[in-house]
Amino acid sequence: NRPPDPSQSELPEPLVKGESDLIVFASPSSVHNFFTVVGKAEANALLSEKAIASIGPTTSRALTEIGLHPTIEPSHSSVAALVDAICSHYENH
Repeated sequence: NRPPDPSQSELPEPLVKGESDLIVFASPSSVHNFFTVVGKAEANALLSEKAIASIGPTTSRALTEIGLHPTIEPSHSSVAALVDAICSHYENH
């Protein structure tokens, strides 16, 4: 799993404009690819004030290794559990 070429990648406008409340990572490679494409400084700036959801412990470990801590992690690694965890987070906040 290789990251896309940064020169051919565009970030979603809501992320760039700071309009996103939550960033979701569904695999360790998505964490690594995001940082590779965006660059560490810009990625940290984009994510510093956001809630971060991780699909499970392996992805959370990848986030922690680069200095970020997921706000949301489901009890087991599945898309359905991730969606439930995200919904529960926002129902309680």
